[in-house]
Amino acid sequence: MLQVCICDDDKSIANRLTPLVYFILEKYQVQVTHIESGESFLFNFQENPNFLDIVLMDVDMGELNGIETMKKMRQLGFNGELIYLTSMRDYVFDSFDTLPLNYILKSEQTMDKLKDVLLDAAQKAMKKKDQFVIIGNNKNSSKVEKINIMYIEASNRQVLFQLRDKTSIEYSGVLTQTLEIVGIEDFAQIHRSYVVNLHNIRQIKPNFLILTDGTELPLGRKFVPEIRERFSDFLSRNTIEV
Repeated sequence: MLQVCICDDDKSIANRLTPLVYFILEKYQVQVTHIESGESFLFNFQENPNFLDIVLMDVDMGELNGIETMKKMRQLGFNGELIYLTSMRDYVFDSFDTLPLNYILKSEQTMDKLKDVLLDAAQKAMKKKDQFVIIGNNKNSSKVEKINIMYIEASNRQVLFQLRDKTSIEYSGVLTQTLEIVGIEDFAQIHRSYVVNLHNIRQIKPNFLILTDGTELPLGRKFVPEIRERFSDFLSRNTIEV
């Protein structure tokens, strides 16, 4: 599902845009939220900046304008698609640091323009979704880039994601469900309690793996043939000949 937020202090703008977003992005599962100020936007999303996939942000709002709001969000790690809604062109140059995808002038808003911009944003957002995984349950969840997951360990119905920065995320679950979440293209089970990210394997030994950071993980005997084949295939897909 794509999470879309319209942040505008003019309710009439949001009331007009919301059904159009649902209509234009009808082939996607979409949830649209409306927030009326930059302060409220930060309050709701600063703890989980990548909950949102697409933001339609009004530029001229109250004490904290849209550009300053999005500067703070980018600093917090927001990597979604940003579209500015503005009545004036003057703000365009001030907003470059926030990496906007596009701008929509309210005075020149047309269905064709809105459709082009939203479909472009949705396509880019969906591509990014393939690179990330939501870890956790319900509200206690985190959005993590798949490549940053070193390995996954399961024990006593608890699943632990060990990340590249040495932090970890733990939640209730089982390994089979976790594999369905992360996908099998770049992950492989190596033991009844471990799944490894193929990007992070340095060496395969007879009964253990060495990861790129030096971590050693147990390798179950029955998993040896598959992991060797999977890793060989992974290397062939990701090696550049020079």
